[in-house]
Amino acid sequence: MKKVKFIQQYDEKDCGPTCLAMISQYYGKRVSVPHLRELAKTDKLGTNLLGLTKAAEVIGLQLTGVQVDSINELKSVSFPIIAHVINEQGYDHFVIVENIQNHKLHIVDPAKGKYVLSENKFKKIWTNIAVLIEKKDNFSEKTSAPSYMVLFYDILKENKTKIIILTLLSLFINLIGILGAVFLKYLTDYIIPSQLSYTLHWLGLSILLIYLLNTMITYIRYQMNLKLSLTIDMQLMKRYFYHVLYLPSHFFDTRKSGEILQRFMDTSKIREALSSSTLTLIVDTLMIVIGAVLLYLQSGLLLLVTVIFIPFFIIGAYTLKKPYERYNQKVAENDAELSSYLIESFDGYQTIKSYQSEEDNYQKGVYKFNDLIDNLLKLGRFSNIQLSFNHFLKVVMSIIILWVGGAQVIKGEMSLGSLLAFNALTIYYLEPIERLINVQPTLQSSFVAARRISEVIGLEREESALLPTQPYEFKKEIEIKNITFQYGFRNITLDNVSLTIKKGQKVAIVGESGSGKTTIGKLLTRFYKVDEGSICIDQTPITHIPIEAFRQNIGYVTQETFLFADTIRNNLLYGTNQNKDDDEMINACHLSNALNFIEKLPNQFNTMLEKGGSNLSGGQAQRLSLARTLLKNPEILILDEATSALDSITESRIMKNIDRLIRYEGKTAIIISHKLSTVKNADVIYVLKDGKIVEYGRHDDLIKQQQAYYQLWCLQKI
Repeated sequence: MKKVKFIQQYDEKDCGPTCLAMISQYYGKRVSVPHLRELAKTDKLGTNLLGLTKAAEVIGLQLTGVQVDSINELKSVSFPIIAHVINEQGYDHFVIVENIQNHKLHIVDPAKGKYVLSENKFKKIWTNIAVLIEKKDNFSEKTSAPSYMVLFYDILKENKTKIIILTLLSLFINLIGILGAVFLKYLTDYIIPSQLSYTLHWLGLSILLIYLLNTMITYIRYQMNLKLSLTIDMQLMKRYFYHVLYLPSHFFDTRKSGEILQRFMDTSKIREALSSSTLTLIVDTLMIVIGAVLLYLQSGLLLLVTVIFIPFFIIGAYTLKKPYERYNQKVAENDAELSSYLIESFDGYQTIKSYQSEEDNYQKGVYKFNDLIDNLLKLGRFSNIQLSFNHFLKVVMSIIILWVGGAQVIKGEMSLGSLLAFNALTIYYLEPIERLINVQPTLQSSFVAARRISEVIGLEREESALLPTQPYEFKKEIEIKNITFQYGFRNITLDNVSLTIKKGQKVAIVGESGSGKTTIGKLLTRFYKVDEGSICIDQTPITHIPIEAFRQNIGYVTQETFLFADTIRNNLLYGTNQNKDDDEMINACHLSNALNFIEKLPNQFNTMLEKGGSNLSGGQAQRLSLARTLLKNPEILILDEATSALDSITESRIMKNIDRLIRYEGKTAIIISHKLSTVKNADVIYVLKDGKIVEYGRHDDLIKQQQAYYQLWCLQKI
């Protein structure tokens, strides 16, 4: 019976896409988990069944979700199937049921691997939802997953000269080491029996000088290897970081920071494989050949004894190959989860303290840390088993070599010097073999790391022009036509929304929390693409405008202000290529009402900010964020609750300054707010409710209609 090949889920919410990847591979097509994650629109909440079904359709599989009353009903379906369960943490989880035999279910769990559950135990976690799978006519067995080996090849190609030099130096150092064994043979068989004192001194001095040269070359090799390691680290991190920065917004919105950060840590595993393991593979392979020749010249029989033990070393290593791979992936996943949780805890320290939840957070952190430690211990246990087994084999082999070799010396079939030389040379034969075998965990870790990194690098980047683009000139109007949008395959956020924003207008979008106001801002800035409908500027779809040119024309300020750990000056100049003079910067701060508090600071514009601007008040941070946007001098200004932390007087001053920009400089402002007093004098006010525009007009007209806007106005006036 054909088996489902296990694939370990990389990230916490990847169980659904990983199950689908295993099913696809079962039918003959390898698809990457991140690609399926994109197709299923997996987010921080995971993957729902609709998303999984849509992703399956794209790759040529048909998924049918069914509610099943009992496990007996499952026995008649075609396996494998996907089952929805609740895991021990109480979270939704997908697993594969490979088959049912003798009242036992054979499970392939993307988080844990393969195991068997009795029907009673499975009933306790199963939600009675099963997903049946069928191949469609358009299913192709052509692989669509990126090969992680390309990453290795690219790095090796860029550093081939350094690797060749290091290989030659390593080979030279090993060959010098062999001289010690040769010296031992001649010392025992010729020099001591013949009492050649002069030859002894001359040869001993020569060996010392050669080993001195060896030490110098070893130092040079260490230095070169260090530089190669750092170069590979830099190449990998730059490549990954550059690609991640250009990925679409939904990549960041649907992943935890720790998951993204963990892949940076993975670069060290690839570096270790390329800088050390590559040399091991090349040099040690050559040393095995050279060692075998030298051993044969001493004694063919003893070489045969030595070779007999090699299969046992190999069997010991490859027996542990799959556990190594599985627990390496688990450790990477646990590490990412723990990193995400620690970042979340440190960022949310105020909430934790306000609710006196330090102990709860500590216990959750300890639970995640224990998971990591448990898997590290299991990984270490397999390593220790292999080390102990290898040590036992080497001891037994040495005893047998001395035993058989001693018998040959007694019979006069070989000299004592040859036996001692053979025993010494076995190090240069067996150690390379052992290193080649033991390089497996390092290579396995690097393959897992390379796969994780390659699959992110394989994701499609956000549209980006290769050359600087002139700003796109906004002449007449922005038109949103019948747009529908939903995050992932969840509830519809915007439903058939249409509105028009003319150049030089101040347009407001208001509504209760969750009505879809912020989503319109994100669509206007092209953080997301609409599912249906279109957004046009001067009748040109915004998707037809190069994204750099488009965003140069838009200034987007949100209530979630982000400031860098840098000076106020550098924060203000961020994104302007530092080509703004002090007068422009001061004017932007004046318009945002930030100049008064900046001038009161001891170092004024050179004041250092902490991460996120945590040494400023919320209102000060919002004013700096607005000043940074105004300094960019955009044609279209989108303020999404950008003054929510300000008092009424400061907010009023800023809005008057915005009105002057509209009146005298022809700017266009889109104000997204739940505070109606902020938008009272807007040219047009659009009212959103449950993702739909329920009315629009000027303030006075909307008040007269006494509909949704009027109700919001009355509530805020109370």
